[in-house]
Amino acid sequence: SEIALIQDILSPIRRLPLEILSQIFEHVCLPKYHERPDEDVINTTFALCQVCIAWRMAAYTTPAIW
Repeated sequence: SEIALIQDILSPIRRLPLEILSQIFEHVCLPKYHERPDEDVINTTFALCQVCIAWRMAAYTTPAIW
């Protein structure tokens, strides 16, 4: 619906600067938070890339998570 679309556009996560979003991604992808670091970090990184185009671009421009 149109209301849901507007709410998505106005979501606070969309207003985060790229630098902060990148830092969050780095923290989430730290190997020490995963039981099987190599495999789980890759899965987490790919999951972040699938949320939306903005998150994909943020992940692609965050070399520390690759």
